[in-house]
Amino acid sequence: MKLSDLRPCDFCNGPVGFCFRVITIALAVVNRRAVQEAVGFHAMGWPLGLTEAMGAHASSGDPVAVAEDNELVTRLFACQDCYATKLSALAVAAEARDAETAAGEGSA
Repeated sequence: MKLSDLRPCDFCNGPVGFCFRVITIALAVVNRRAVQEAVGFHAMGWPLGLTEAMGAHASSGDPVAVAEDNELVTRLFACQDCYATKLSALAVAAEARDAETAAGEGSA
């Protein structure tokens, strides 16, 4: 990120400080047909990982598409105070997700 991209906190309009959060919100769409194909192969006994690796959804595209176009992605800046107070539910969810990810990596 360039210095010219910095802006005030989107929640309090104050300075973001030296340590802040960038929250990215992207549109995601589930491809129902691709999911049905994967579930079908899984129901026939294929492990889900193998179903994904073998491209069971090749005829119908990726199961989930996440927008990368800047018009469909919103980036919010949150100073540490706003992240901890105004966005406390988001902060709790992020911490839980980080812990879950770390636990998954530890068991591998």
